[in-house]
Formats: sequence, structure tokens, C-alpha cells
Amino acid sequence: MNCYRCSGRGCIFCNTPIKTKTVPADAIVILREELPEVTPRADRNVMCDGIEFSTSHTVIADDYREIGARALAVAEYLDAHPPVDEAQVKALAEVIDASDITEFETCTDYARRLYLAGVRIEAAK
Repeated sequence: MNCYRCSGRGCIFCNTPIKTKTVPADAIVILREELPEVTPRADRNVMCDGIEFSTSHTVIADDYREIGARALAVAEYLDAHPPVDEAQVKALAEVIDASDITEFETCTDYARRLYLAGVRIEAAK
């Protein structure tokens, strides 16, 4: 019988084991149910989100885990260092420079922060 407090998830009141895992604070946790669906194909390969993956006898699961870890590392890098359109930064710097703003270290640094915040300038044609 499930405890009304934990509904079977586990707690100290009903002596049901708590079903949790401890992970480091900076861990990236991906639940299996959050993974995209994999569909087998007739040629023994698989499809996942519209991309075909090989499942030949020379490919093992760890190969795909390694590829996934690399892709996740790139995603983490891009989160920390988003790509910046330097032409936009230059255009913003010119606007800032023309407005006599002097309280920032350089107009280019300030323009980069504005760009990362979503400010864009439509280039004159």
C-alpha cells in the first residue's frame, strides 16, 4: 500500500526506499525518457530525429556515447561563448561612439554586450 505522503516514491514515514540518485551539482542529467525515439530501419540502421545512424557490427554503443559527449561539450561551450556577428558589434560600436558614451571601457566591449543582449542594427544599404 502506498503512503499518502510519497505515493510510492519512498519516504521515511512508510519505510519505503527513496528512489533517487545523488549527482554532482554541476552534472548534466538526461533522463532516458527525454531521449528522442530511435526507429529501426530495414537495412539494420536506425533513424533518430530524421538522422540515419549506422548499427553495423563495427559500431558499439560507446562510440555513439563519445560522439554525444563531444556534441554536448560543444553545446555547453556555445552556451558560455555564444557566436557574435562582428559586423553587428562594429555597427553598434559606431552608434555608441557617435553618441559620446564614455563610461564604458571601450565602445566595442559595450557593443558586444548589447549584441549578446539581443540588440541588432539593420545595416544601411
